[in-house]
Amino acid sequence: MLPRSFAPLASAEPQFHGVFEVLDMWLKRHKDWKWLVPGIVAQDFPALDAFDLAAALNSAVIHGFLRVEYTVLTPSGVLADQSFVSPRAIPRQIPDRQEHFFETDSLPIVPVYMLPESAAQLWSSGSADREP
Repeated sequence: MLPRSFAPLASAEPQFHGVFEVLDMWLKRHKDWKWLVPGIVAQDFPALDAFDLAAALNSAVIHGFLRVEYTVLTPSGVLADQSFVSPRAIPRQIPDRQEHFFETDSLPIVPVYMLPESAAQLWSSGSADREP
């Protein structure tokens, strides 16, 4: 699950205000996505500085606004459906969307960002009345 907006972080981290505005635009375009994928954000917004994006996402993690997990790019070129708490936690084999298992040890590892568990539960229950 993704946040609804990065506006609270834009106020807390003014040096990344522009990056958080871009991330808000990205969220509006990808409302049904479960993860924020930095590489896809960078493809969608090629003028966005990759170092600024990385620093802003790191700031979001430090502030507890996002958490980072890891997945792999499948042999067919799409992200695996599962994410893991660390790259070392990725099993040697995982299933693709058709439940065919593939080896992961030589595939690219991709960081993915999402709401922390506590915030995700709050949003999904409908009891949140403001941004996390």
